[in-house]
Amino acid sequence: MCEAIPDCMVTGYEDFMRCLTLPDPDDRHVLAAAIVGHADAIVTNNVKDFPLEALTPHDIDLQTPDQFIVNQLTLHPPRAIKALREMRLRWNNPKHTPESLVVLFEQRGMPLTAVRLSESVGIL
Repeated sequence: MCEAIPDCMVTGYEDFMRCLTLPDPDDRHVLAAAIVGHADAIVTNNVKDFPLEALTPHDIDLQTPDQFIVNQLTLHPPRAIKALREMRLRWNNPKHTPESLVVLFEQRGMPLTAVRLSESVGIL
């Protein structure tokens, strides 16, 4: 991860954890790191433990992985498709065709992404 995104590691968030309230206290480090790292969003399927009233004061959005990928496909279509294609080509166990990648996203509970990718299967 650090090789692909050199500034992905967030440090110095520990002091913020004490003043944050979330349904699951074990998730406070995620919000604290998002605040310190100036994140726009927390991307998780664990939406119940990140209520909007805890995120809104920090101007942080909550997105599922499905929403996040669709947003990338909407905001930066060529770059997002290229990244997904490169990911698909790197996978060897098992290898995936563009069509099987669409099915995989559907199976993994990402129906919005599957629909969007099915429209681009020719370049995926």
